[in-house]
Amino acid sequence: MKKQNLLIFGTAIFIAGIFSSCYKEQKVIAFDQDNIAKHLKFVEVKDRIKEITNSVRGEIVIVSWDKWGRTSRDCRGFGLCKPVWWPQPEHTVPNVNPIDGCATILELDPNTSKYYFDILLAAKPQGSIPLNELNLAVDNDIVLDTHSAIGNDLNIKHGLYSYDNSMGAYGGYRIYLETI
Repeated sequence: MKKQNLLIFGTAIFIAGIFSSCYKEQKVIAFDQDNIAKHLKFVEVKDRIKEITNSVRGEIVIVSWDKWGRTSRDCRGFGLCKPVWWPQPEHTVPNVNPIDGCATILELDPNTSKYYFDILLAAKPQGSIPLNELNLAVDNDIVLDTHSAIGNDLNIKHGLYSYDNSMGAYGGYRIYLETI
């Protein structure tokens, strides 16, 4: 009987060791949020403007930000931090370094009459970035002072915006804005 109990005990320890090692292998390693934007390539606003020059539209309004980041992390991480709109008094297209920040066109959805902007990728996301890390964060509502350009100010609502691989050639994000 003692041999049988010892054999059962040894088998149980062996099985527990296997489960434990499998569990350790399945742990998710967090990707460095501060470097996600550096691993993505975004379509530049000048290329987007070329795409729409033949369409019927009024003045082009651009939303830009100098740096990717989250306001809760002092503009570090992957999210929108301190966006501004153009045209501003200087009347030049924002020259944004696409590695650090981005610029995109403000558009109006003809079906819903809601303003939005797309952030499109210019290349496929690197395979080392887990899909759940590709969510774009907006920590706080952000009001864009667009009244002089479109007649209303716009609000970027806080939340997580999911990466949509069906947008453009390599995926991206669509962010609808609230008119205020």
